[in-house]
Amino acid sequence: MRLKMKILMISSLDSFIGGEGVYITEVIKSLREEGHNVLHIVLDDLKLHSDLNLIDNPSGFTDTVIIPYNFQNRAEHIFSNNLISFNLYKQIRRQVILFNPDIIHLHKVKLIKTVLLASRGFPFICSQSLCSATTK
Repeated sequence: MRLKMKILMISSLDSFIGGEGVYITEVIKSLREEGHNVLHIVLDDLKLHSDLNLIDNPSGFTDTVIIPYNFQNRAEHIFSNNLISFNLYKQIRRQVILFNPDIIHLHKVKLIKTVLLASRGFPFICSQSLCSATTK
């Protein structure tokens, strides 16, 4: 008997440009076919979203939560990229607590410090590019 897990996947919207979007979508699809409960959180940079004219639900799954963010000025943008975004932290943390995952999979996430803080207390894995970026 296989253990069924609650898996939270967090990615940034720009991950859906090109092959990464296919990869993320296929991973979620495969996990669900194995019987796992998967929730996908997509961090949506509204400026990028409007510039690229992207669709509202990039993975096409019903269990997808879109968390939009838009920095109003350069100071907020710099602060959030280098430290944390308090508003985004609260939104992500709420979803993490509500879902109560067995593991969190981070895939090429922007604002990594905010996401890691919101994920505290839960085991997580991350893509190689993300892990190497956070350890330098």
